Amino acid sequence: MFCSVTSPDRGAKPLARGSRFCCILSLRERSLLHAKSSITIEKLSHWHADLGSAASSHYARGLCFMPKLRSLTLGSLKLSDEFYSTMVTEASNSKIEELNHWSATLGSAASSHYVRGLCSMPNLRSLGLYIMELSDNFYSTMATEASKSNIEKVNHWHADLGSHASFHYARGLFSMPNLRSLDLSTVKLKDEFYSTMATEASKLKIEELEHSNADLGPAASSHYARGLCFMPNLRSLKLFDVKLSDKFYSTIASEASISQTSVI
Repeated sequence: MFCSVTSPDRGAKPLARGSRFCCILSLRERSLLHAKSSITIEKLSHWHADLGSAASSHYARGLCFMPKLRSLTLGSLKLSDEFYSTMVTEASNSKIEELNHWSATLGSAASSHYVRGLCSMPNLRSLGLYIMELSDNFYSTMATEASKSNIEKVNHWHADLGSHASFHYARGLFSMPNLRSLDLSTVKLKDEFYSTMATEASKLKIEELEHSNADLGPAASSHYARGLCFMPNLRSLKLFDVKLSDKFYSTIASEASISQTSVI
């Protein structure tokens, strides 16, 4: 396991019932308190496991209370909804700065809880979502909660969003007050993402944008070009295997004079 825990003295006596701080703790409760204060793990990677409801809830609480945990990678873990609902209630205690999540499928409730938890983590700066199947609730909740987020970097790979999810995702991303770096790879987005981007671009703080493996039609291409040119802080733009229509380039020609981008 990740760590070993020594139980406190079995002979310890509870405080008197009349004491100001009267508190009778079971051996298990005292062990948990001791464990939380003694764990020194800073980086944790956990791959390939299947947790039930109780284990999922305890795991979320434990992760959020690890006092030195800064980097967390979860890969191909089956976690019940209780993991994500507990994460919401305990997120404010988390010290995690970097979270990478690979290969998971979340239902509606779990998706909503997850994004609320992410946006409530006070120290989270870098978020990676890789091959994640998230319901539309993730993106609609993100649109309302993102303004609370401290996230500075988002990497999102391999997803397929419908019209509503694309619209909400754009609103959520572009409401993140500290977002500076965005990497979208093999993320299928509808026109609504790009049209929302065009209308919200002037508010964005993004400085670095990397986009790969996408196919945009005429309308999306035009909106995308307009959005890129109106992003006031964009300094670096990388496009890899992005199919763009002629509308992208004609819009670039008419809007490029206002662009702040210095590297393409």
